[in-house]
Amino acid sequence: MKAIIKGKTYNTDTAEKITSGYIQSNNYHSSTLYLTKKGNYFVCNYSNSCYGDNGIYLLDDPVEWIEAWAIDNLEEREMIAFGIEEG
Repeated sequence: MKAIIKGKTYNTDTAEKITSGYIQSNNYHSSTLYLTKKGNYFVCNYSNSCYGDNGIYLLDDPVEWIEAWAIDNLEEREMIAFGIEEG
């Protein structure tokens, strides 16, 4: 998927996939975190529901996304980049 947001291109085919979160209920929802070659993070959402928020979205705070999707498989690089420390 590809989108132009605020004059910049965000492309899931050329960005690095970092991690994904999934919700399975009556419908399927996924959200995947990507890193562009220039160091910008964005998410790509997909839902098979007519109420889903499909598309590419920029993140104000990637840590909020990580917490909301209960992501627990981040690489050390992202843990450091996001300032996430062991409790």
